[in-house]
Amino acid sequence: MKNLTIFVISIVQFLFIGGCQKHQLPLKNDDAHVVYKKTDFVPRPDSAVSISQMRNWLRVNPYLDSLSILFQDSFSTLDPARQTKLQEDFVKAQDLICVRVGLTGGYPEYLWILKNVGNPKNASVLDSCKLTIYK
Repeated sequence: MKNLTIFVISIVQFLFIGGCQKHQLPLKNDDAHVVYKKTDFVPRPDSAVSISQMRNWLRVNPYLDSLSILFQDSFSTLDPARQTKLQEDFVKAQDLICVRVGLTGGYPEYLWILKNVGNPKNASVLDSCKLTIYK
């Protein structure tokens, strides 16, 4: 179990450091010592998404997709304890990825943006990011 956790953390680090050049995060020399802290996400009452939130949301998508592919076969285990542990590792990795990319509210912030991106108040943000919502 400990080996699987180390493996998952290694894969996540690989995705950030040595992944696809198109989506690679800019890293500084001292970036390995930076502590990324998740904050409690408080959604805005008007459902308005900021441009920086939208840009970070777009940047995090490829990493979350890769994480899902990584865990895809793991969830087919029949051992309930192992499946629960894998699910916990998956949720932690989702939060880590979101915080690392810039969504400090973690995965709950990602889901909130996903839910509110189609709000008419966010039309200007979508235009600035050159996005279109199809219904």
